Amino acid sequence: ADRTNHAARVVDLAARALVTLAGRLGGKGFADGSAVQIGAASAAGGSGARLHSPRAVAVDGRADELYIADASNHAIRKVNLGGTVVSTVVGHTQLFPEIALSLDFPCGVALDTSGTTRRLYIADAGAHAVYAADLDRATIAPVAGTAAP
Repeated sequence: ADRTNHAARVVDLAARALVTLAGRLGGKGFADGSAVQIGAASAAGGSGARLHSPRAVAVDGRADELYIADASNHAIRKVNLGGTVVSTVVGHTQLFPEIALSLDFPCGVALDTSGTTRRLYIADAGAHAVYAADLDRATIAPVAGTAAP
């Protein structure tokens, strides 16, 4: 996560290049949309999606997805690496609309894929809480701290 440039970036070892996968360098904002495919010629400029001070990332190798703690947008964003699409999982307009959860400066994400379900842990600094999102069942619950969904 490149928080000062408002982007999620990766190193493309084959091309020997730093790729802006989601966001546009220096262009903060909030928008779901396109991501850049690794190896694409236009990778240096960025994508149609916008981020604002992303703080952390977690990779789900099983599902070919990248999760971003988009701190100043108070959201968790998902990049579908195969289809190059950025969407919002929690916060703002979200993948789990049946869950009424507002984040307040999420600063960390970690993924547990060791069991039968995929769990995304979200450290929410503003709420002083850690949440566990079951990505397969579309549920979320607090696991530590003082806040509750």
